[in-house]
Amino acid sequence: VEKAYKWRTGGGLAPEDLRRKSEAVVNKMYGSWKGVFGRFSEVWWNAVKPVLDEHGVPSLEYAKYRAFVNRYISKCLIKKSQKPESVKADFVDIHGCDPAIIDDITSKIGEVW
Repeated sequence: VEKAYKWRTGGGLAPEDLRRKSEAVVNKMYGSWKGVFGRFSEVWWNAVKPVLDEHGVPSLEYAKYRAFVNRYISKCLIKKSQKPESVKADFVDIHGCDPAIIDDITSKIGEVW
């Protein structure tokens, strides 16, 4: 209850102080969010999209390769919680991705990341 009261009333802070503190928190969160997703976007445009264009993958199938890239980077390169082979196998077996394209993508990601 005390937490809710402090949240609703600003914990006794003047509205200007509350706004300044909240803006600082939001800017910090946005900066870290943009930094990480900026790297994902950079990898997509500089490494993955050219591979898909080279293999003639229709744009309607980009989503499954984008999902692969996101999971591969997150689970294999950042968190190291999964083996690359298991992520590749999931997307080949379940989502129907081409293994040759997946191998090309992972090699290009290794160059850019």
